[in-house]
Amino acid sequence: MLKKSLAAWTAVLASALACNLPALAPSGGGGAPTAPTAPPTAPALPTAAPTTAATPGGGPPAGEALEAILISQPGPGSRLRSPLEVKGMADPTFEQTLVARLVLDDGTVLAQAPATIGADIGQRGPFAVQLEFSLSGERNALLQVYAESARDGGIQHLTSVGVTLIGNGAPLLMPAGPPLEQLRIAQPVEGAALSGGTALVEGFGLASFEGTLVVEVY
Repeated sequence: MLKKSLAAWTAVLASALACNLPALAPSGGGGAPTAPTAPPTAPALPTAAPTTAATPGGGPPAGEALEAILISQPGPGSRLRSPLEVKGMADPTFEQTLVARLVLDDGTVLAQAPATIGADIGQRGPFAVQLEFSLSGERNALLQVYAESARDGGIQHLTSVGVTLIGNGAPLLMPAGPPLEQLRIAQPVEGAALSGGTALVEGFGLASFEGTLVVEVY
């Protein structure tokens, strides 16, 4: 009996060493089998939330960016009479200057005037300007405020709101829209030299009418 028990223990020990497992007592060797001990579990570590980076060609920007030129008054859908007072906030521009204009639905520029950002050079600040116009009846129009390039005077950044111009009657001032950047051009970058007759334009934009945009090079 002793020889049989010793032989059983020897076989079990050899099998355990070969498989790198804890030894178990044989079922017939007198004694309950010992269950293997599970390794201790390390405490879970906190994980940082993933960040969203701007992705050229369609990815959203990291976080939310304020509109570079924000028109705070009038808001879209306003009905306006002359003189029209325009207010807003803008990022720094060349010599802290902006241009405000009214463009009718047929492309006619009805009124235009310069505006100055009320902040030190290189700082974001408020602007205000009045536009005077003469009109009979009513017309749909775009109120546009834009910054000009120091290099060639071209439009560098433009913001617009759709309004209705009226010659008489009671004006109606609507609230401004969200103060977030609506369109962002990721490619080409500012100052890039383009050649070959084709310009690849990529960026990110909020929803527009039927999801379409118009890109102009001029």
